Amino acid sequence: MHYMYVLIAGAAIVMLGLTGIASSYARMLLKVSALRMSCAPRRMSSRIATRVWKRCQERDIQVASLALWQAKVSSLYG
Repeated sequence: MHYMYVLIAGAAIVMLGLTGIASSYARMLLKVSALRMSCAPRRMSSRIATRVWKRCQERDIQVASLALWQAKVSSLYG
């Protein structure tokens, strides 16, 4: 009978340990999913910012080209 109590106590300790490990893992999964959700808008805005930056650079090149043409036209027509 003594061994039965020890076996039951050991099983209870193992069950508590497994429950603790499972709950810790579940909390970690929740934190990771929340982190991924919060990082998604940043990644999206970073992509948008990169596209806007490229367009801005293209516009700068176009403006410089137009300024060159404007200087040529001004010199031709006084």
